[in-house]
Order: sequence, then C-alpha cells, then structure tokens
Amino acid sequence: DLVSFYALPDENGIENILGGITDYDPGVLGEGYSANYINNMWMGALMSIEREDGYWIKISGETELVVEGIPTDSSILYSMHYGSNLVSYPFAGHAPIEETIPLDVQSSFIGILGEGISAMNTENGWVGGLMELSGTEGYWFITSEAFDFTYNPPIEGFARMGSPVRALPSEYSFIQSRRQAFFFVEHATIGGEPITTEDLIIIYVDDVVIGARYWYGKTTDVPAMGFDSEPIYAGYANSGDHITFKVLDASTNKLIDMNASNDITWQNLSMSLIQLSDNVIPEEITLGNA
Repeated sequence: DLVSFYALPDENGIENILGGITDYDPGVLGEGYSANYINNMWMGALMSIEREDGYWIKISGETELVVEGIPTDSSILYSMHYGSNLVSYPFAGHAPIEETIPLDVQSSFIGILGEGISAMNTENGWVGGLMELSGTEGYWFITSEAFDFTYNPPIEGFARMGSPVRALPSEYSFIQSRRQAFFFVEHATIGGEPITTEDLIIIYVDDVVIGARYWYGKTTDVPAMGFDSEPIYAGYANSGDHITFKVLDASTNKLIDMNASNDITWQNLSMSLIQLSDNVIPEEITLGNA
C-alpha cells in the first residue's frame, strides 16, 4: 500500500505509529530509507514517520491501521528536488490535481504516480486515470526542477470525481509492486479503427502479464509492474526489459498483438506517451499482370 498520514501524534516513532500491524511482518519503504520488523524489533534507517512524506507499507495479510493524532497544518511546506519525490497529501479530504497543486508550480511537474494509477502533465493539461489527490494516500511527484510549494486545501463538501479505471478480469490481473512504470496510450487502432471502451490493453514481459487497463476513450494510463525481490513477482519487469502490448478485442474476444510508436523498455517510475496499432498480416497473396 502507498500511504501517507494527514494526522500524527507528537511521538512519531515508527514503533508507535505502526505498532498495530507488527503481527503482519511489516516492511516500510520511504524515499531512500526503509525499515523491517524482524525478531520483534524494527531494523533499518527509517525510524520515524513524517507528515510530508509518503510510504510503501508491505504486510503479510490484510488488516487496518488506526492512527490517532493532530491534523497537519494546511500551510506545511513541501520542498521538491529534481526527479522523484515520495510525498504525502496532508488533508483528510480530496481535491482535483489542477486545483490542489498551485498553478504557479504545475509547469514543474512531469507527472504524478499513485498506487497503480497515474497522471501526466502535458501541453493539453493533465491526462491519465489519477484525477484527484486523497488523504491517507501517498504519491510519487516526478518533477523537472527543485521548488517549494504549499497545497491549496480541498473545498469542503466537494464531490468525488468518478474514476475511469475499471476492475480487470481475473486472467489479466496483476500484483501491485513498489516498482512500477506507466505507459500513456494516446491512440490505439485495430484494422485502422479506434479501439472501444470495452477493449482491454495488456502489457507483457514475455508471456507474463505485468499490467492492464481498459481503454477509457482518451489518453489512458496503463500500469506496468516491476520485479520486487519476492517470488510472487517472478517474471515481472527489470530495468531495460523489452515489453510488449496486446489488446483483448471485445468484438471478437481475441488477443491482438500491437505495435508501439517507439521501442519500449521498462524503467522504474518512468512515464511514456505512446500510440498503438495492430500488426496487419495478409490473409492471401495475389499476383497480377505487370
């Protein structure tokens, strides 16, 4: 789970904040720091939970984590560096990306990665399945330069935006990894015709499904998961691996091999804007007079 904490107690040591999940063999990964609960003690360099940071938390089952504390001051300052920043959203509510991130710094954003969902900042505005930021969620902010900013607080009572992301068929599901990349498909065609919202875009490494997303009628963010040091991620992508795309065509229920607009390799936390088209294979060959 990619999380953050919009309220924390004064005692923010990891053993206090995450004490309720130690029965589930937790591991925590921050930006450049990590900790694991081994032999009834926390081990690692990550010894406290901070308000402005995001965290990957891995556990051996399913449970709830309850944290009681003081809400974060809405004026908290975030200092971004060039590249990938693992940050929090410091409010209990939710707000659209273009409204909660100040307009004067949005041009410094390349994109935002959440847990299996993302948004890219393009010349035509924000595209992708991640439409708003929410409390308790963590995010990777990918930036083009260093800068400081303070979020615009959410508007009380603001209705949630409907996500275009749909549940996947079990045979094309995948396991969320802490290592992920996203491919933003601008256009996709089969036989020269655009695909429909019933068609499923699938990403493979060899014959292993590492990500999938139903096309939602506009630029669609398709996640692609990477290998994360455990057997359950066997066959998932490593840096430099070549990936391939297929579309499950709803009209024929057939998998169609697709060509990407450029050579595609996988890199952790990367975002790529691509187009897809099918391989056209002749069904018959005819020879005529010269």
